[in-house]
Amino acid sequence: MNLAAARLAHSRDSVAEIGLALGYESEKSFSAAFKRIMKCAPRQYGRQQTSGGESGPDAAFARTPNQLTSGRQTVQQGRRLKPH
Repeated sequence: MNLAAARLAHSRDSVAEIGLALGYESEKSFSAAFKRIMKCAPRQYGRQQTSGGESGPDAAFARTPNQLTSGRQTVQQGRRLKPH
């Protein structure tokens, strides 16, 4: 998902193109997997990253490719941080 996040933030490829390039059978299956892991839709993630992110109701949950939130613990660059 880190590769997908980077491509959404830094390329003009469509969500469908990115999903297919990463081995998903459809845009729908890629979008569902992305949302499950990143906690926001791929289009929303791409818009947040290209517009500077950090605004709107989901700003506290903005993700970078090296930072993912799972449940109540944050995993950053392969190490666990204290729960928030």
